[in-house]
Amino acid sequence: MEGVRVKQTRICERHGNQAAGALRAAFPFTLPVLAGYMFLGFSYGLYAHSAGLAFWYPVSMAALVYGGSLEFVLVSMLCAPFSPVTVFVAALVIQADRLEEVFPDLWHER
Repeated sequence: MEGVRVKQTRICERHGNQAAGALRAAFPFTLPVLAGYMFLGFSYGLYAHSAGLAFWYPVSMAALVYGGSLEFVLVSMLCAPFSPVTVFVAALVIQADRLEEVFPDLWHER
């Protein structure tokens, strides 16, 4: 019974080391993507702050809005006189590329 436990421990250690090694190997390749997202997030925060929005507006929009480009448009729409129909149509047009993900049967033949 003791030999089985030793063997299981060695297998777990080996897989744990492989996962850590893979993470160490992949991390340098993720830095350019991280830098891009940091730049976009910083510029979005500055844009929302310069438009006069409170801190929680861009944070909540980043958590709730699925498309990043719509977030930039919503900042200007929230600062203008509010028209729900205009916001809905603009969001639908901007996010039209996401409709294929929501309704895949409309684009694919059966």
